[in-house]
Amino acid sequence: MKENSFWKRAWHYSGKTLRFLLSAKRSEILTFLLFLFIATLFWFLENSQTVNETVISYPVKYRDLPESVTITSELIQSVQVTVRDKGMHLYGYHFQRKSHPLEIDLMSWKTPEGVGRIPLSRYENVLSQALRPEAQILRIQPDSLRVYYVEKESRDVPVRLNAAIDLAPQYMQAGQAVLSPPTVKVFAPHAILDTLQRVETVATVFKGLNDTTTAMLQLKSIDGARFSPQQVEVFIPVEAYTEASFEVPVVARNLPAGITLRTFPARVKVSFLVGISQYAAISADDFELSIDYERLTEHPGELQPIVLSRVPSHISRIRISPQQADCLIEIN
Repeated sequence: MKENSFWKRAWHYSGKTLRFLLSAKRSEILTFLLFLFIATLFWFLENSQTVNETVISYPVKYRDLPESVTITSELIQSVQVTVRDKGMHLYGYHFQRKSHPLEIDLMSWKTPEGVGRIPLSRYENVLSQALRPEAQILRIQPDSLRVYYVEKESRDVPVRLNAAIDLAPQYMQAGQAVLSPPTVKVFAPHAILDTLQRVETVATVFKGLNDTTTAMLQLKSIDGARFSPQQVEVFIPVEAYTEASFEVPVVARNLPAGITLRTFPARVKVSFLVGISQYAAISADDFELSIDYERLTEHPGELQPIVLSRVPSHISRIRISPQQADCLIEIN
């Protein structure tokens, strides 16, 4: 019902609109609009053939600078070019300007004094290539650029990984994340290099890793400095893990000659997580649990803490049970 009502209203109003436009009373309006359209068309055709002037804004792009040079002056992003040509051509220039940027090689204007003056009139022929042969360039604004160059010093600086690494369940990091290269060459004024201790990667989050991962990371920018290279590769070893445990004997450290130290218990359980690839390579001999004799003499009669004094580098979540032991000193 609602749909039929909508179409009835639409038909009603469209009929009223048609009758309004066709009525003799409104014919004068239609005639006026028709002549207005024709006049506008003639004006456009006449204007497109008339020679006029207009200002066209061309974008400016600069060729890459050597790493050892920086520019301290503000560089313009566009030039304003006043062009004389037929109107129809001027419209086209406006639409096409972004596809014809003015490219400037700053190093070709560098002087031994470190100051370059670039007269933009020297680029008139380059700009003319985007115009028709009969077009004229009347002005270029600004008419020149003054550029200041600063030679940079360089130093190799270590790179620090700025990343949060989240692992999938039942997976572990099978070693330290490795950056390649570990250092980058930094080009900067002496005042910056003198205090620069390290360069960081852009903050990155690795989520749910379940396999060894390699990624390219950008370096966090530093005002007035450039890096070579500008990005580094990070290698994050990841593998599934399993839980393992060993019974490891407790030994004495700093024990003088003629003394024997007996512990209760004599062996302690060490539990840990290890990657699947390293599981078979680990044995109880890779661990050392000890009690410090010097501490024992300072705190006699107390339970002594058991210290994990040697452990393989590629395991994690190490637990000792028990963590303390009774001790008995025997004099030989």
